[in-house]
Amino acid sequence: MDHASKDVSVSKTQKSKKKSKAKQVSKQEPADPVLLDAEIDTLVAGLSLSDCMVLLDKKKEGSANFYVSFVSEPISDSLNPILGFYKMPTFAYYGNDYPQGEQKVIVRGHSSVFPFQLPQLISQQLVDSHNIPYPYDFFWVVSDIVSLLPRKTGLTPNLVHHGWRFPDVQPEPGERKNVRMLMGVFVSENSLSSGHVISKQLRVNELIYQNVHVHGKTSQPGLMCCSPNASKIALSGQTPMLAVWTVSLHDTVPKAVVSLQWLILEPIPELDESIQKAECLSALLSSLSNLEHAFVLAHVPELLQVFGVLA
Repeated sequence: MDHASKDVSVSKTQKSKKKSKAKQVSKQEPADPVLLDAEIDTLVAGLSLSDCMVLLDKKKEGSANFYVSFVSEPISDSLNPILGFYKMPTFAYYGNDYPQGEQKVIVRGHSSVFPFQLPQLISQQLVDSHNIPYPYDFFWVVSDIVSLLPRKTGLTPNLVHHGWRFPDVQPEPGERKNVRMLMGVFVSENSLSSGHVISKQLRVNELIYQNVHVHGKTSQPGLMCCSPNASKIALSGQTPMLAVWTVSLHDTVPKAVVSLQWLILEPIPELDESIQKAECLSALLSSLSNLEHAFVLAHVPELLQVFGVLA
């Protein structure tokens, strides 16, 4: 069976490093909120936005890239050293070490702690056969994949769920964990990204079953394999950035994961500057709303809507 390997002897780390109007938020130095698992368990759906706005002022982790978690586990602690993936969906390229580019922004949340305002196209995927909503993890990710595009497969990345589906996996040599999950990629019809994301193994705007496998390599103990070479989409490569939604449903537990993935296909220096300078999400959203870059600005209103700060 085809597979890609991960060497557990070295933990994989990542380098830390017109205009839509957002609502004004306090510039006062905010307390850094920490939501404990026990607190999350007591929260219920339908939280008011005012109860959660403090999370928009939560200080980012580190000093370069922009990582913020609305839940108790910091982003830095959610990297699985065995798989080399964070506990989230990510676009990567099948092969040695599954290169992912540089994830410059990761914002993590959960439907129980923040009332994300999802597009109808996404929210309608998150109900069961009785129209009961699934609880879901949420991620906004900005991935710079410019350095990966010269690769032969640069325009056909895999949507990888191994880190989310197997967050703490440590299989023994020869042990296999194989599941099939419903997943899909979604692009709004009126988005600038529409037409630049093309169905391949995954279908645009539709959930289909895909295999997700992890297995310890028998011949080399300590080597982790992720397979198969599946869940691919195709990118046109004719735009500097893309905004792609992903939705996946857990195979055994009634829960889901939703992500809004910004894929950077050409250098955007002003975006890099905003990411590096912002100390909290409210500051980053405000900065993005004022960028003089047409493709970034075109995708900002959707982002502001998600976090409930679109005027």
